[in-house]
Amino acid sequence: HFPITESMTQEEAGPEENKVGSDAIIAKCRKKGILFEDPEFACTNAMLFPREESGEEVEWKRPSELNPAAQLFVGGVEGGDVVQGELGDCFFLGALSMVAVRPSLLEKCIAKAAPDVGVYVFRFYKYGKWHEVMIDDRLPTVHDKLIYARCKSDEEYWVPLIEKAYAKLHQGYFNLDGGSVQNAMVDLTGGASEKIIVGGEATDTKLERDNLWQKFLQADREEWL
Repeated sequence: HFPITESMTQEEAGPEENKVGSDAIIAKCRKKGILFEDPEFACTNAMLFPREESGEEVEWKRPSELNPAAQLFVGGVEGGDVVQGELGDCFFLGALSMVAVRPSLLEKCIAKAAPDVGVYVFRFYKYGKWHEVMIDDRLPTVHDKLIYARCKSDEEYWVPLIEKAYAKLHQGYFNLDGGSVQNAMVDLTGGASEKIIVGGEATDTKLERDNLWQKFLQADREEWL
């Protein structure tokens, strides 16, 4: 535990730390007793989805500022942990809820967590390979309430943090307003996805041939999502 009085950006970490990555940044922050600020994802309104003019100012705050008992996880994970906010990224949150049913899959998305210095690294599968995305833990709030996704428990913060990392991967929260559950599932798991339209002549044909039911049975046996 360190007295936190300052913040350090990735640029200030120095060329060696930039080359090595998150391990060096975490070590230097701990040595200096400071919190990390990510210069690659500015905590400004430019990163947000445009809000209606309400006179309410968005403030970026860390979980520890919102709740002294803040943790990444509280009592494990489940699909019901995921609560949508103002942003229209239900496609991603729906996929995240499904992945949360299989904690081992969710664990693969979390490469590193150093809450004492505000550094988190998440993994996403994009364009045929896994990408690691490092963020700080500053989150957009209004009146000390998260404006985007949150966890059901006020002490738990894995949902808004992974949402922020996914937003960074897409260069801003505003780029997450609408999308495909199918694509988000691939991003979170690295697996293949298939869309099955239930209803209509094509489905009736599959049912008659017993193909669809057999596929459902296979999915159950092999624990597909």
